[in-house]
Amino acid sequence: MVRFIRKYAILFILPLFLLVISCFDLVANRNGVGSPEMMSEQLGFTVDLPDAVEGKLNFLQSKHLLDNGDPNSETINTLNLVYRGEKRDANLLIFEEMSTDAWKKMQQETSSAPLLLGTSDSGRVVIAYPLQSNPYEAGTADAEAIDQFCSEFDSMVGSFRFTR
Repeated sequence: MVRFIRKYAILFILPLFLLVISCFDLVANRNGVGSPEMMSEQLGFTVDLPDAVEGKLNFLQSKHLLDNGDPNSETINTLNLVYRGEKRDANLLIFEEMSTDAWKKMQQETSSAPLLLGTSDSGRVVIAYPLQSNPYEAGTADAEAIDQFCSEFDSMVGSFRFTR
């Protein structure tokens, strides 16, 4: 029985693993000049990340509707960069990708002011919600990494570019 379960578990787990890998389109790698680069093929942009967070980020993609109650509402694609701290994780940065119409509507309805990173030739907008304050205790390695991340934020924003 155990042999049967192992044999068929491999047949089901391997395809599932390959499906997960093929759906995960975020790439974090070195771009040749020393900075780690994050690229999302699905959302169509790339950005250089500060060295301080290299190897310590999780990327979480999701979708939600601009108007939650309206199924015909425009879709907002969200990408959260989550820092893996020693004791706990913290959300560092949120990217949202949407149509220009959705962006205009969002501007009219919200009081918070996200940072507009750019508008693509195809009319897609990417905005960012940066970290407001360091969530880690001063003097810890995590706090220093986040301080470094924040000090390099303008450079990171300047590296933003559309890939399609």
